[in-house]
Amino acid sequence: MTCRRSGLAIATVTVTVCALLGASASAAGWDEGVAAFTAGNYARAIAEFQQFVDERTDEEALVVGYQMLAQSLLRGGRAKESVAAFQRHLELKPGDAGSQLGLGQAYYTSGEPAQCVATLNNLSIGSLPEPHRNHGYRLLVSALLVVGPGTEGTWARTQVYLRAEEVAERLVESVRNHDNLVLLGQARLGAGRYQAAISTLRRAIKIERNEWLPHYYIGQALTSRGRFKKAESPLGTALELASGSDADLVWKQLGYVFWSQGKYAEAANAYGNAGDFESVRRVREAQRIAVEEERIAMEEFESRIRKLGGRPWNPAR
Repeated sequence: MTCRRSGLAIATVTVTVCALLGASASAAGWDEGVAAFTAGNYARAIAEFQQFVDERTDEEALVVGYQMLAQSLLRGGRAKESVAAFQRHLELKPGDAGSQLGLGQAYYTSGEPAQCVATLNNLSIGSLPEPHRNHGYRLLVSALLVVGPGTEGTWARTQVYLRAEEVAERLVESVRNHDNLVLLGQARLGAGRYQAAISTLRRAIKIERNEWLPHYYIGQALTSRGRFKKAESPLGTALELASGSDADLVWKQLGYVFWSQGKYAEAANAYGNAGDFESVRRVREAQRIAVEEERIAMEEFESRIRKLGGRPWNPAR
């Protein structure tokens, strides 16, 4: 399933560094690093905070230094490197919620969602103050939704999505908006709770009607229930609202929906519009086989009629 990642990194970092910017640490690199960080010059901030932690030995200075270095690396597009800095900060200040969230974000941004889940599962997100709590819930749900499809075994995969649903429900209870409802809908879809997913996604559409994603997921839910004809309508709406690679996803889903109904020409056209020419080839081959099977069946039928000498054909005989 499609999973949005935007909006997580900056929001999560913002709530964890504000207190640090006012910290007092008299040493080379600190004031320059803070100024660079505030100005959004993260490359300079990284260099200054790296110098700061290299030169200081007192634990109090290292605590704030490593957290600012980690946050600068994360914001500067060096998420994988920020992991070690967050881990060092947590060694110096175990249980720090800000760095646990930051570490989870670093893992997620660097393409390690399973590590993100493991990190945030060790954090009592519900006990955090706002806006930390909502950022934590949203990050955990997003990571679980990425982990889900690659989980081996139906039971284990379902458990991942049920966990995502549990967390997403808490998120929606706190902030009921379009994006959070879509996350909840995704989780329910992955867990095989199709009708619940459809109901949730329709609530999201009432809030924001011009977003393609909830329509697409409703189409997926209906497809999973075998209601192919009914899936065409929400997928058609999603196609009107989507563009670029998003539209390609919708076309592919429509291709599958058409193919499942034996609408070979429509399926080939849909896959072609998505640029999926291998699926176009497979659809045309399936159509060729279907035509051939129909021809053979008709020949067998006519042969049996001839053997019966014109008597009415009884399929039960």
